[in-house]
Amino acid sequence: MPPSGLPLRVRWTLDGLVFNGPPDAAGREWVIDRVTGWSASPGVRDSLAAPRTGDHGSWPGTVYREARTIRLDGWVYSPTWEARRDAEHRLAALCAEPAGRYPLTCTEETGDLVAEVVQEDPTLVTIRPGGLWLDFSLQLVAADPRKYGPEQTAATRLPAPSATGGLDFTAPGLGFDGTGLDFGPQEHTGRLTATNTGTADTAPVLTLTGPLTPPVIVTRDRATVTFLDPITADQRLVIDTRQRLVQLDGVSARARAIVTDWDAFTLHPGIPGVFVLTHNDRPNPTASLTLAWRSAWW
Repeated sequence: MPPSGLPLRVRWTLDGLVFNGPPDAAGREWVIDRVTGWSASPGVRDSLAAPRTGDHGSWPGTVYREARTIRLDGWVYSPTWEARRDAEHRLAALCAEPAGRYPLTCTEETGDLVAEVVQEDPTLVTIRPGGLWLDFSLQLVAADPRKYGPEQTAATRLPAPSATGGLDFTAPGLGFDGTGLDFGPQEHTGRLTATNTGTADTAPVLTLTGPLTPPVIVTRDRATVTFLDPITADQRLVIDTRQRLVQLDGVSARARAIVTDWDAFTLHPGIPGVFVLTHNDRPNPTASLTLAWRSAWW
């Protein structure tokens, strides 16, 4: 008889299969009972300099993380031989696309964490005596060793003056056109704040919606991205700081963008990042900056 108690507290999802969840439509129980490489930190790659004559030790260098290797071991119980045979085929086909990268999702007490993996070694399947049980072992590798939480977004529009309040300068000889300047409360600030609640750095994606008049500038601390062409109301400019890529409506726009420091746009753990949007025209009600990011963990 199969053991009871599914679903378990921690569940796994990979390439359409759910492990440690409820039995599937065929009555099979897919269980992962041993995991290595997920909870521990990934390997370390350092760059220690050679020791100098007359000095102790080495000069400290930058420390980077290796790819994360994840091994999942478990078993499948099937109520019939036919269901067990089908389970063999499904396990053998996991992550089979040559260029495929697959999200491995761990649903734990604090929510979902995801790593993007490929298969590193063949999937091992062993049939137990009796024919209704099998054991399996999967070995995967995540080139990016971080684990990511759900995507979060924040958005802002350009500063828009309020309808009342403020000061109206209409004195002759000052060159004002009669519309005046309003220094009253503003509906939008042109700035937004994002916080990475994890333990590892993460790179956000910025999306600009027009109309925006060049130079269009997004600022984070002392770093800027400057776009030198107009962005119309039906266009979207995407700045992917992880891929270090700027695209206008899906077409590379790197030649028309000036980036002073890609790394300065990184969201460090626990430190709020403030992003500011400006352009060379009056504020308008439709232009916006949207930031998308995922908190990351080692």
